[in-house]
Amino acid sequence: MEIKKDLHRKLQEQEAEYVTLMKEKEEEEERMFLEIANEILINRSAKVIQRAWRAFRERKSKRKGKKGKKGKAQTKK
Repeated sequence: MEIKKDLHRKLQEQEAEYVTLMKEKEEEEERMFLEIANEILINRSAKVIQRAWRAFRERKSKRKGKKGKKGKAQTKK
């Protein structure tokens, strides 16, 4: 009977430790997932901003080329 109680006590201690370790593992996995998701979001946002900036610069440079001489008739070359 003593052996059974001792085994039961050890099992309870081990189970408590297991639960603690599994909770830590789950928290670490969640932290890693959020870190990766945040990195993906930052990279995607940077790409969107860069694409918009490049499109803006392109439109601006095209407008500069379309300006003609003010008040004078333009001749085709």
